[in-house]
Amino acid sequence: MEPEMEKTLVRRAAEGDGTCFEQLITDCAGQTYALALRMLKDPQDAEDAVQDAMIKAWRALPGFKGDCRFSTWVFRLTYNTCLDALRRRQRGQVLSLTREDDDDGERQAEVPDPSPGPEEALLAKERAEILRREMEKLSEKLRAPLVMRELGGCSYEEIANALGISVGTVKSRIARARENLAEALVREGTFPGRTRQKSGKGGDRI
Repeated sequence: MEPEMEKTLVRRAAEGDGTCFEQLITDCAGQTYALALRMLKDPQDAEDAVQDAMIKAWRALPGFKGDCRFSTWVFRLTYNTCLDALRRRQRGQVLSLTREDDDDGERQAEVPDPSPGPEEALLAKERAEILRREMEKLSEKLRAPLVMRELGGCSYEEIANALGISVGTVKSRIARARENLAEALVREGTFPGRTRQKSGKGGDRI
């Protein structure tokens, strides 16, 4: 949809024109549902999330300032709705701390699965709690792409479209978020095989 046409439809929809709003939603419905399905991995949950996001969009439309494309704004609403669902569903899930390699692939730096022993089980529980706590400390710009990638299984392109940023920025923010979480595990002594080392400038690195 052309930007000028979109602006006209948004203005009319904000004034209460349901037909214009329906046209706006129809234009981005496919991508919005795809995003929800990738994040939630369940068709019914994805439909519910999209419906909730559309209701939120209709109610909030009068306050939409137009500082981004309407589709991007709706993607963000959908993302937030899906994120709430993921938080309820996956509170006990430990994120994989994969990292980008030089060939644009990913190598694992994840916390190993615990052995049946009680000590390892306790360590895994502590690890999960630390990750949950540190996730809440991340800024939204770092947390959003990480959650979409790790818990939602979204591609870099889908994350970029949803958040209105470039693919390169998505990769950079995810890498920074993973480093922050890994450093937290090292500080707490719950990341096996990793030790704190002093950098040449006197800082800590992992």
